Amino acid sequence: MRINLRATVIRTFFGQDIYIPNKQLLTEPVLNYTNDSRRLIELSVGVSYSEDLERVEETVKNALSDFEGCDYPEETKLYFREFGESSINFIVRYWINYPDNENYFRSTHNAVKKIKKAFDDQGITIPFPIRTLDVGISSTEEALKCLKVNSEGEFGIDKVKQ
Repeated sequence: MRINLRATVIRTFFGQDIYIPNKQLLTEPVLNYTNDSRRLIELSVGVSYSEDLERVEETVKNALSDFEGCDYPEETKLYFREFGESSINFIVRYWINYPDNENYFRSTHNAVKKIKKAFDDQGITIPFPIRTLDVGISSTEEALKCLKVNSEGEFGIDKVKQ
């Protein structure tokens, strides 16, 4: 925004002004996202352990090959990263033209929608986290005694021994 005698004022991505001492600008690195007309976007995604990872990769790349915002589809990359608690996690990296912050948010928004729709169309599952609760019941027979069925056929817990 401006350079003063002792500090430089920079406006952040979220609209805040930051005062950086000029000495710091001369001695430490400065990140500049607006210097280039391109910006790399990185999305984190997870799929079920039962999915064919080759098919997942192909589906994501196809989904991002023709959507508004992904301006360099030939450079779209997908990297599987880890075995998570409920999913195999990966990142998708693609490039956008970066004329302004709004394009960054719009292209991320569009990519998430495209990937979700492509997964739905292909029957690829994005799993929910799985949690196991231990309520102190030691056997299946004992657990079944505690379950009751309501008039709609739904299960509920009747009682649990203290």
